[in-house]
Amino acid sequence: MLEFGTSDRVRWDSHRLGITFIVYDGDKALRCHISRAAIDDHLDYSTPGTILDRARAQFDELTEQVRSRIAARAFEADSSIRISTGDWR
Repeated sequence: MLEFGTSDRVRWDSHRLGITFIVYDGDKALRCHISRAAIDDHLDYSTPGTILDRARAQFDELTEQVRSRIAARAFEADSSIRISTGDWR
C-alpha cells in the first residue's frame, strides 16, 4: 500500500528544478521528483503563490500521477520516480 503522507512534505529542489517528496511502498521509500515544467503545464494556475505552493495545494493531482507511474513500474535507474511534462497522463 502506498503512503503519500501530507502535502507539507513536498519540497522545492533547486538543483533539479522541481518538487520532490518521498512515498512509502510498505517499508520501501521511493523518492519522487516532478519537474517545474510538468507543474506549469498541468496544474491549475488559480492557486496563488509559488510553484511549491501550487504543488502543495494540488497534491492529490500529483499523487495520482505518481500512482500511475508506480503501477506501470516506470522507475528511473536509481529506483526513483521522475515525472516530466511529457509523462503526465
